[in-house]
Amino acid sequence: MYLSAATGAASKMDPDKIVGVWLLDDGSGAATDLSGNGLDADLNGGAAWDEGKFGGAVHFADGGDSIAISLTKDFPPGDLTIVAWMKVMEANRLAGGGGAAEYVFTKDLLFANLQDWSVCWKSANVGMEIWTGFRQDWLGEWKHLAFVNHPDEAKLEKYMAIYTDGERVARARMMSSTFESGPADFRIGGDPSFIGAIDEVAIFRAALTDDEIVAIMQKRLAAALYGLPVAPAGKLTSIWSLLKAATQ
Repeated sequence: MYLSAATGAASKMDPDKIVGVWLLDDGSGAATDLSGNGLDADLNGGAAWDEGKFGGAVHFADGGDSIAISLTKDFPPGDLTIVAWMKVMEANRLAGGGGAAEYVFTKDLLFANLQDWSVCWKSANVGMEIWTGFRQDWLGEWKHLAFVNHPDEAKLEKYMAIYTDGERVARARMMSSTFESGPADFRIGGDPSFIGAIDEVAIFRAALTDDEIVAIMQKRLAAALYGLPVAPAGKLTSIWSLLKAATQ
């Protein structure tokens, strides 16, 4: 997959690298997966539709708030990238105090969480985790986050990385080529969830490059991945028909 940061269009795209795309503009009911892979997702607990960075988003306010995505077979055990816009509204455990982390994403033993004014990306089964700071003045602001695993034994480098607003802010070599992926759902939010909102989530079975992550940050996902015009909120059917045409 190759994306142009300058134009936001896809100069080359392999649809098989896209696990799921959730613009979170639905406004009611389930969160629609626009990748064509049928991974629509239910909102659990008090997770609720809200205004987003682009159109809609999902707001999380309590411990059990989450979006549950059934990825028992589709979740990639190797190269992986997760991207999303996130707005944290309250410091809560983010401010420290030794409490449990607030979950942004979870899948079995793979976590992205907030704790002690930091963002953590952790693969517990291989004993790897990396951290980057979360500034206090980011509260109430939309920030673009990307989490990357690149554990391919055939490549010279194996690493985990975190990106904030398109900039790689943390990276460390991995000690194992795979991480555990069992039957649990992939969850946005969790127990406890952070207090805030998530918008425009996508999962890739590929370790995206710096330029590809910047392109996704600069454009809506539909535009960055497929070169499609941004449709107003409530036009998911129109976007979906364009996505199907773009991937055929």
